[in-house]
Amino acid sequence: MPTTHLDPIDHLLAGNRVYAARTSSRNPNAFTDLAKGQSPEILWIGCADSRIPETTVCHCKPGDIFVHRNIANTVHADDINAASVVEYAVTFLKVRKVVVCGHTKCGGANAALGDADLGVTLNTWLHPVRE
Repeated sequence: MPTTHLDPIDHLLAGNRVYAARTSSRNPNAFTDLAKGQSPEILWIGCADSRIPETTVCHCKPGDIFVHRNIANTVHADDINAASVVEYAVTFLKVRKVVVCGHTKCGGANAALGDADLGVTLNTWLHPVRE
């Protein structure tokens, strides 16, 4: 019997429907409660690697962790995106802990350790790590 593969977007949408149905059946107020706001105690600065979803690897649920992810979990001195996440988390959400989480086999960190030309964008992004 041939296997059929869903388009990646169709796969995401189907998964979201399963997630929404399962979550609602377990806790009918889950989405109403999440819509009221957030009060995470942790800001997680992690790698954008698809294998390291923080809520999964930490066995947490939506609302438990405020997240900033990028290539090689890097925070640059002039990175307004990361700075705004940190400021919002600390000033307005009052997070109590900041975790900068690396992981094994990180492609960004491994690339930063090498001298390969990765193109303008990645060379620029990884330059401070390479220093």
